[in-house]
Amino acid sequence: MPLNLAYRPADYFTFFDRGIALADQIPGALRRSAYEQALAAGDQETAEQILQNPALSVAQRSAMASIHPMCMGGEYLPPKRVGEVEIARIVMRSTMYDTVCLYVRRSGGRLHYRMVDEFEGSMLDRISRTSSKPLTLKELADFFLLAWPMSEALEANFGCPASDDDEAHGFIVEAKSNFYAEFADIVHERIDCWLDDNRDDSPSEGEEDEGGDSEDGPGGSAFRSTGDLR
Repeated sequence: MPLNLAYRPADYFTFFDRGIALADQIPGALRRSAYEQALAAGDQETAEQILQNPALSVAQRSAMASIHPMCMGGEYLPPKRVGEVEIARIVMRSTMYDTVCLYVRRSGGRLHYRMVDEFEGSMLDRISRTSSKPLTLKELADFFLLAWPMSEALEANFGCPASDDDEAHGFIVEAKSNFYAEFADIVHERIDCWLDDNRDDSPSEGEEDEGGDSEDGPGGSAFRSTGDLR
């Protein structure tokens, strides 16, 4: 069934205006997942404990990092500004589960969007835009996946053409939005397009690739160590 690219949510702020707490208050990817699992299991006590401490202190982050680097995914995202709401996020299967998010706020009769990462914007090409009404699913994907150039991240990690389609899709641990039910679907559709494009552009058998191997070729990493930047 084709994606509804024209889908546009009525509003981003219904829950925010009503003071209803959502999982997007928890920046950490694994802690947010634990919160959602607790809710699904009816474990209200555990869910409330996680929600009561949405942002970790420096000491708490250090303690989690000592368990495993992936526990840091999302924990170093910049905090939301007053009135901001998280629209969508992508968590990557990098060493530290690096996370990128799109925030939105209202100002001057317009919606102001801000892309953030955990590396002071170093993973982003374009970080902001505005609109008079909520974005369509297509507009959301176009902006998100250009602001955070997913194709470059895929190429750096898997090369061109990618040797394994499943690994390329598995690079996205989570693509999630409280406002766009098909956000993950469109992200993986764009990965399929990237895979198809690179198969079409790959050298024919017997032809030599004059470009040579890039510094970030297959198996390379598009991301910096958090030890340098966090």
